[in-house]
Amino acid sequence: MSNSKKGFTLIELLVVIALIGILSTIGIVTYTGFTESAAQKSAESSLNSMTLAQQEYRSNNGTYYPTSGTSGACTPTLATSTLLNDQLFGGTQTDNLTKGRYYFCSTATASSYTVTAKHTSKACQVTLTEKNVYTRTGCDG
Repeated sequence: MSNSKKGFTLIELLVVIALIGILSTIGIVTYTGFTESAAQKSAESSLNSMTLAQQEYRSNNGTYYPTSGTSGACTPTLATSTLLNDQLFGGTQTDNLTKGRYYFCSTATASSYTVTAKHTSKACQVTLTEKNVYTRTGCDG
């Protein structure tokens, strides 16, 4: 009489579980990188929109719109993002400027401006000048 049992051994099951764990970890890390990269690209797109809005604001008012004066530096917060949304976009960019992973601000002089996007919880900051020069600090990649 043949006494053969069919099934998996404990070692085989542990190897499969380990492989699934490794693949899941790789997938999660990759997905997180993609979402952070997408959020940064979205912030850069919003900065480009602000560039156009700044040009329109200057043509209507004779000067660029600052949220933080003319000191050359600004601190992006929800309040400055809301000001930019209201003043440059008439309140129509709420999702892009106030509900994302980045906050925005702007400094301006009579002939130049800088718009800044700062991640709400990380060190990543992206600035764009009136000459379309990007500066990225603390950002991955």
